[in-house]
Amino acid sequence: MRADVIHRDWAGFYSARTDLGTGRVNLPTGPSDLTLVVNNDSLYNRTYNALLTQFRYKATDRLDFGGNWTLSKSEGNFDGENAGSGPVLGGLQSFPEYFQARWNAPRAISPSTSATGRRSMGSSRSSRTSTTTSCRSPCSRASSPATPTARPAPSAVASFVTNPGYVNPPVREGYFFTNRDAFRTPNVFRTDISLNYAFRIGVLDLFLKPEVINVFNSQHQDTTASTFFDSTVLTADNGGACSNSPTGRCLPFNPFTTTPVEGVNWQKGPKFGQATNAFGFQQPRTYRIGLGLRF
Repeated sequence: MRADVIHRDWAGFYSARTDLGTGRVNLPTGPSDLTLVVNNDSLYNRTYNALLTQFRYKATDRLDFGGNWTLSKSEGNFDGENAGSGPVLGGLQSFPEYFQARWNAPRAISPSTSATGRRSMGSSRSSRTSTTTSCRSPCSRASSPATPTARPAPSAVASFVTNPGYVNPPVREGYFFTNRDAFRTPNVFRTDISLNYAFRIGVLDLFLKPEVINVFNSQHQDTTASTFFDSTVLTADNGGACSNSPTGRCLPFNPFTTTPVEGVNWQKGPKFGQATNAFGFQQPRTYRIGLGLRF
């Protein structure tokens, strides 16, 4: 048996700084607000803590059991990277007069948080039967029902902030209507069976490996990628309809002084949280077979 504790703490985040102190720059298209790329540790934070456990027990010469369980928690207000471009710039130093961090970048559990477990059993020597059961529970599905344009109304920033002197002030800022980690995927369980037979033919080893993936054909939603599930949020910014609004349309609100109300100022889309295609679900029951020679 073995257990490991892991702690990771990120630092040196890249940040885009655009404020009244950075000044302006003249471009061929005209003057523009100057943006500086800096490192910042005071506004951004990200941590990861995990407990990794594993065991293996050899019952006989032909039968052994094993398993592992990982409990992890990733938390912060900025990931600082993505799969497409690697490091990305934070925006908490860009036009700071136009947002508040408490609703624009709250700290929360990130989508990489999960608890995962796996157990397996099998035999040795010339043949091997392996049964693996895994579970993952629960993962953060999304940041929240807030899109990058979820602001009170088109050009809403100009309605609530007096431009202190920027050339191109922002039109919209992100707003988190709920806790950033309010939505989770369901528990995901899967059982796989793998058989591995080896035969000696002269100087050759012939092996046959049939497999069944997801034996019980579990069909839970299984994704933390926002491209595979619906995250539509209706607001005045996108002309959405809100069920409790006196006008039938989502009403604008002042994000600096007002707490928005679901059904009045914003509303989840009719398919919010649902998978948009097959990649949002578990892999269905799948049969595979491998055949080969070793020499």
